[in-house]
Amino acid sequence: MNAIVADSEIDVIAAVIDKVRLAQKYANPWSPYEIALHFCMETLLSRMRQLDQGGRLVHVIFESRGRREDAELELHFRRIAANQAHWGYKQPDFRFLEWEPVFIDKRSNASTIRATHGGQPASCQKFAIPGTARGMSTMNISLPDALRSFVDEQVIGRGYGTSSEYVRDLIRNDQARQRVRGLLLEGAASAATAPADRSYFDGLRERVRNRRSG
Repeated sequence: MNAIVADSEIDVIAAVIDKVRLAQKYANPWSPYEIALHFCMETLLSRMRQLDQGGRLVHVIFESRGRREDAELELHFRRIAANQAHWGYKQPDFRFLEWEPVFIDKRSNASTIRATHGGQPASCQKFAIPGTARGMSTMNISLPDALRSFVDEQVIGRGYGTSSEYVRDLIRNDQARQRVRGLLLEGAASAATAPADRSYFDGLRERVRNRRSG
């Protein structure tokens, strides 16, 4: 991964949060990961607007920190993407883009994701502006909040990596149902044949026995 990043033309957006100073300044501070996430997504959104990339699919890569932590971070991520977690006076429209999280194991990236500021632990999130995957096209789907929440629950609860994976699985399942339905309709429209009575099944069993013995 280091070599790929080094050889690619990308813009890196990074946020470093000093956890100690954050806790000293605020009585009930946000999670430092959520602050870094929100800042980076807001900055990335601004950059993508400058590049006129509305409607593009943006994969945001996270270092996995465990099942529960990942689920909590993804929930906050999706709230930001759905304009449900604004902060301050700014209220940018994150729906300008299609956002999808990708969680990777620490061993997948040797580069440091956690930084140290002044000898104190800090939290850091990194974003890269991606292109579209080869052989893939992007489709924007508008959903009411209730359906979007349902999709988010299915992604987290059923082990999908992204909402796109969930939708693709739904489409593949529907394709399979359509194929079965087509075969059933084709059979119903075909000419009548001999009835499948006892002699018919006796013949099938006999052919199977002959194949096994042959």
